[in-house]
Amino acid sequence: MALPIRLTIVGFEFDGEMVVAYQPSRKQVHLCILDDQDPYRPASASKRDEKQPKQFDKDKATAGMRLLPQIFIESEIGQADKQVLRNVSRVERFLQDMIRTTLEEELVFPNFHTIVYGEDSAT
Repeated sequence: MALPIRLTIVGFEFDGEMVVAYQPSRKQVHLCILDDQDPYRPASASKRDEKQPKQFDKDKATAGMRLLPQIFIESEIGQADKQVLRNVSRVERFLQDMIRTTLEEELVFPNFHTIVYGEDSAT
């Protein structure tokens, strides 16, 4: 038995700094996210003013939770012509955790992502 699922990210809040390095000679763009609480972040990364009210204890939160404090997801499980469950909170929380974990493991310094552009696909 299979149930169709439809997920929509309707909004998110990003609270971080993104570093973009552009290499025109190699036709590459490198992306990395800096976390203010990371003790291994580059020394040139400055701390930002925290004038916003805290929604959680930023010292105890993971890097993914600090960088993406809010993610709004709408979910629908089931077929439209039959019964449909909408906004299933456990599914939405699971996806929020997966998005934050992936962001933390793939893009937070010292990790980075490289985008290669301008290559001819016809060879």
